[in-house]
Amino acid sequence: MLQQVAGSYSLAVLANGPGEVQRAKPRASGLERFFPVTVASGDIGFGKPDPRIFATALERLGLGANEAIAIGDSLERDVVGARAAGVSCVWLNRDRAAGSARPAPDHEIASLGELPALLS
Repeated sequence: MLQQVAGSYSLAVLANGPGEVQRAKPRASGLERFFPVTVASGDIGFGKPDPRIFATALERLGLGANEAIAIGDSLERDVVGARAAGVSCVWLNRDRAAGSARPAPDHEIASLGELPALLS
């Protein structure tokens, strides 16, 4: 999935937590090459759902909010934060839990394997 998506999109990791820890995760899993940008709350002083973390990622990627889509598994942090930043959002709802976030996600998927079809 990452190979398919990374060929057409610039990818970033946005994470709450210490920067060194958040950068180590993709490196340790062998996925670092797919994510040229990592924005960690511990580095910038604010985290999700604060829309500024999304704005920071957009700035580092050289994109406007209307050119991006966020994918996240937390309604409260990822969906609410992305929408507050003006970014479309896909909720990764692996458990198919009932969602009550407002604003609601633009799309919902149960698996990252569904993402390439959704984006095409």
